[in-house]
Amino acid sequence: MPQKQPPESAIPQNAQTLRRLLREAEVLRLTSLSRTPLRNAIARGQFPQPIKLTPTRCIAFDAAEVDAWIEARSAERHKSEGK
Repeated sequence: MPQKQPPESAIPQNAQTLRRLLREAEVLRLTSLSRTPLRNAIARGQFPQPIKLTPTRCIAFDAAEVDAWIEARSAERHKSEGK
């Protein structure tokens, strides 16, 4: 049985601006960093700040900010290789 698609009016108009959040384990996998270097980079302001999802322990990262950080590292590499 085919699944019904939501009516056009049920999709938020700002759907394109919704952000995807990444949990710490996914950020570690994407960046190939281990937990301590990631947390040190956050503390030094060299990595995007996490978003607190709960008052105590649960954090996540904005996927667009993490992607931008990865792209910046890649751009730095290409810039230094061009010298």
